[in-house]
Amino acid sequence: MVGIDAIVSAIIANLLVLQRQRPKGSRVVVGTKRLKQTRYDRKGLRKLPDVIEVLEAAGFVTIHPAVFKQRRTTIEATENLKSIILRPEVSLSDITRADGEELILVRARPEVSHKGGKKQPNVPIDYEDTAESRALRSEMEEINRFLASRSVVLLDEPQPLHRLVRVFTKRHAADPLCFNLHGRLYGGFWMGLKATERHRLRFDGESIADLDFSSMFPNLAYRHIGMEPPVGDLYAIPGLENHRDGAKAALSALLSYEHEMRALPSRLKKLLPDGWTASRVKQAFAEHHPALVPLFGRDFGLDLMFTESRILLTTLRRLMDQSIPALPMHDGIMVPRSKSGEGIEAMEEASLEIIGIKLSVTTKA
Repeated sequence: MVGIDAIVSAIIANLLVLQRQRPKGSRVVVGTKRLKQTRYDRKGLRKLPDVIEVLEAAGFVTIHPAVFKQRRTTIEATENLKSIILRPEVSLSDITRADGEELILVRARPEVSHKGGKKQPNVPIDYEDTAESRALRSEMEEINRFLASRSVVLLDEPQPLHRLVRVFTKRHAADPLCFNLHGRLYGGFWMGLKATERHRLRFDGESIADLDFSSMFPNLAYRHIGMEPPVGDLYAIPGLENHRDGAKAALSALLSYEHEMRALPSRLKKLLPDGWTASRVKQAFAEHHPALVPLFGRDFGLDLMFTESRILLTTLRRLMDQSIPALPMHDGIMVPRSKSGEGIEAMEEASLEIIGIKLSVTTKA
């Protein structure tokens, strides 16, 4: 049973992490309803709403009540609490994670994808363990133990203890439980770093090599249809030469939509040149990658992500066998600079094992 002290500690820890990492508008979403617990809930937090009310009365937090169909209940630190948790002697490295956190998450797409103009989040799915889920969890536990045994820091900025989780997605909540869609890893503080900031990472004091599978999504798509991809950068789309991030996001959208993309998502629109529309995006990719057109609007992205995750996990296991730590991204890894050769070899061999060909690997500057 979690005591009151542990509940207060959990609240303060979450507020501290947010305040240090996202100081503007940093609020913690809290559940105030006493619902049936699932495998994703920390045991013993049923008194959480009562404790939050006491903390507000004591002047440490501000409660922002939920607004129907607009936002959930959130809390934020008051100036009084900030003056305590932002003291120099208080460090993010003092934050740990509670035991028992679920490492294999299953989510389902909401029945209504948009409501009130806002995209709705995927819905957590409680599930009964199977031999497969236990094996997947054991794999994640092993990876987390190995990474926890190594020092991973960001220069001059201590980070809270990380714990990787693997997320699977069901297309519909009523679909049978499966672990063959999505499957990407999340939870590492390094995943949110800009590419220009990754050079500040250190493995046991050593700088990192940032390794990336070249054009992984289109390569996997071509492999699925049994064709060799064109030579060169598969994201080099005429008209998008200076918008490679936009080209990557555009192809991902074309492959992931459940139907024909008729309008550009707002995030994608920001990454493309002015004047580009959904029809122009589809035409540009159809002309450059005609073989992939049958996959557009077929909701195939989750399948590609799963294959990508299998390659990534196989890479991590190969490196663990050599006692080489690696920080996973979605389509690449970061390893100690002195081990970049071993990292590249592990990535190439992992892709050969999973899809039958060696995908090319690049080292980012």
